[in-house]
Amino acid sequence: MERQWEIDNNRERARLKKIVDEISDEELQLVIYEEGWTIAVMLAHIAYWDLWTLLKMRQWKACGEVKATPINWETFDKELMPNDTMLPFLIALPPRVAANMAVGWAESVDGQLAESDPVFLAEIEKLGDESRLYRSQHRKMHLDEIEAFLKKARKEKKDDSKRKRRYL
Repeated sequence: MERQWEIDNNRERARLKKIVDEISDEELQLVIYEEGWTIAVMLAHIAYWDLWTLLKMRQWKACGEVKATPINWETFDKELMPNDTMLPFLIALPPRVAANMAVGWAESVDGQLAESDPVFLAEIEKLGDESRLYRSQHRKMHLDEIEAFLKKARKEKKDDSKRKRRYL
């Protein structure tokens, strides 16, 4: 029987894959936020945090102990600024590579979670950080933003196209 986090992760991973499969290379380069946050950068950001979780799990398995990461998530962005410091690297990635990385790392971390020993998973749960099991939460937040942005951008493009045809 699938666990709730597994169901949620599968749903958001499928949604991620659908977006990546359907999005154009031009749309991947649309700026969704200031400082160069394109859709491709947002997808690379998702990939980064899925990879971080995967590597944390491997580390825990290697040392035989699940340890809390000493991070205050309330002030994380202000103290360590990981998203700001990785931004130049994420921007440097070719957009389609970034998009494919998001799907690949999501598949990897979800697969690792699904195959993990129940005792190991229970230890992760004891940490109290749902985001290690529910990778869906982070993906959903950003996929909601991407879909809303794309919906608006596609409508504007369609409306512009209609206006141009009227004047030709």
